[in-house]
Amino acid sequence: KPRNKYGGDGIVVAAVGQGVLEAIAAQDAPAMVIQRYITNPLLVEGLKSHIRAYVVCMSLWPLECYLHRDVHVLFGTKPYNTTTDTTGAAFDPLVHLTNWHVNVVGHNLDRLCADKAGVGVGCEWTAAQLEAFLADRPGFDPAALWSQVERIAAASMAAIARHPHLRRFKGVPRGRHFQVFGLDLLLDDALKVWLLEVNTAPGLHYSPTVFGNGVANPAGVRSNAVTKAIVHDVVALLQLDGAAPPARFVRVN
Repeated sequence: KPRNKYGGDGIVVAAVGQGVLEAIAAQDAPAMVIQRYITNPLLVEGLKSHIRAYVVCMSLWPLECYLHRDVHVLFGTKPYNTTTDTTGAAFDPLVHLTNWHVNVVGHNLDRLCADKAGVGVGCEWTAAQLEAFLADRPGFDPAALWSQVERIAAASMAAIARHPHLRRFKGVPRGRHFQVFGLDLLLDDALKVWLLEVNTAPGLHYSPTVFGNGVANPAGVRSNAVTKAIVHDVVALLQLDGAAPPARFVRVN
């Protein structure tokens, strides 16, 4: 993955022997991040997804951070597989990348508008939909799932607070700074949560409720309700409008 890019731009998945170094050299980027690929993601009728969770850092010194209880779940739009037909030089982003900017594009309208088994029209779910999907899975415990997310959020924020660049500003009083982070998480087929990355641009924008070809997108309506609630709760958490602190945030440090 190219350093400091977003939206899936420049990412490639390659197996050992598939020209990893050549794929890196082909990218017009000053630096790259190489990560081990999680090859066993939880699939919904063959489609891969990731979770975007939201953390508000209210203070770095002392550290005070809150995780929102709702999330966006974003899907790829082509069936997942790890064959050589979709990796390396033949890398297919619609199979492996679940970024909104990769899948919600004009040339992919046919797949977006299709009523996909399990997922439906569009490529987005809410936390409630994810839990409903997992409810029939033997041994599924929502509390255990969200406990993993909370631990990852706490560890991520602690690591950010320790970064040398931020420590230069130590001493800024509480109430003079805040940041909303977007955590990208992957849920594997054993329901283990993996941290993919932490974003300083959380992506709290509205989704289209009607696609460019006029097809209604009910997933966008649900997604926008989540986005609106999160933005409202951030404003309330910061006490900018006099509203009571929202119960949908949980402190994670």
